[in-house]
Amino acid sequence: MAIEDQSYLTGDQLHAKLAEQGVRVKDSELRSWRRLGLLPPSRESGIARHPISSVAQIFEITRLFEIKKKADFVGWQLWLRGYDVDERYWRPLIESSAKDVQKWSKRITNLVRRADDDEATGDALDGEILELANTGKLPPPLSNTKRNVSAEDQADALRILLDAIAGSFDPDIGLEDKVQRLNGVSLLMGMRKTNQDSVLGQRIQIFDVLPGILKAFGEIQNAPIKGALSSRAGMMHLADARDTFFCGMKAASDFHAATSWIFGTRAFGLKTARWIFERAPASFQAGIIVCWMQVRADSAFDTPSLGETREQAKQAARLLEISQELRHLSQKSGPLAEILTPKRLRSALQNNEQLEKLIQELHASKVKLA
Repeated sequence: MAIEDQSYLTGDQLHAKLAEQGVRVKDSELRSWRRLGLLPPSRESGIARHPISSVAQIFEITRLFEIKKKADFVGWQLWLRGYDVDERYWRPLIESSAKDVQKWSKRITNLVRRADDDEATGDALDGEILELANTGKLPPPLSNTKRNVSAEDQADALRILLDAIAGSFDPDIGLEDKVQRLNGVSLLMGMRKTNQDSVLGQRIQIFDVLPGILKAFGEIQNAPIKGALSSRAGMMHLADARDTFFCGMKAASDFHAATSWIFGTRAFGLKTARWIFERAPASFQAGIIVCWMQVRADSAFDTPSLGETREQAKQAARLLEISQELRHLSQKSGPLAEILTPKRLRSALQNNEQLEKLIQELHASKVKLA
């Protein structure tokens, strides 16, 4: 009796699995996606067999094509999610980003060092940065937050970022100066509400990690990414950086989506993170992955493990589900619309006493939450 390979599916089994998820695709579409390198090849042994992982991958392909009907977009997004796709969708972006990161970090380092050594050069640099801030010609995502920050504060924050890239940022500066400088950077990066919004007294402690991130920027220019991709160890480092980036940005994006209707569009200072995850160009995302790969490999900065980041992403996804249920209930007529208002929810999330009061009102309304 022949032993069936459980890691592969026949064509009929594949379509049955997809139908269970409400997905229907033609065989011609599957063949087209394989030719494009969006799906791994099927195994031919008299009858076509498909890797069982193809079910989830096909589901993602159909969902991503609904967002944008571009193979390059779908291929990059599949690679971010860890799926097996042709190298054309990710390697050129990663290698190009690595080259650009090294080129610009070295140029910035040379510029900052000249400015530090010569007062006239330093004054000229500060003037150019202020002019850039005044004209408002900042690249995204910085351009998304500039209207909330004065030109002078923008210029100060930009200079701090340049110093960090050049390896000149000192995380051990005086406390008062440190808070002022970090606050400027957080404002420029759209994280103004990070230390304002809270849930039961808990806040995102961005000031605890931002100095380490800025210090780690100075190591990015030494990233030998292109050469690293030719080794197995390098590919493992890249996959780790990619997966940590994806899970971390998804967690931030889901958390922002879950809380923004309660705390406002800039909830917890995560609007920029959501932009990076949902809307940033692939080249921008690739640049972050390259930088993160170097930081995790060589920096003394204590970065979260991939396991921790995946757990955070799971918790944020669950929080988003609950939030969507609450919002759905809040949009119904009757007493729920009065109980589940953003203002009442913000108040309830300030302390346990207010939260318990809200829960009692919900119980009185016989509302069942998952």
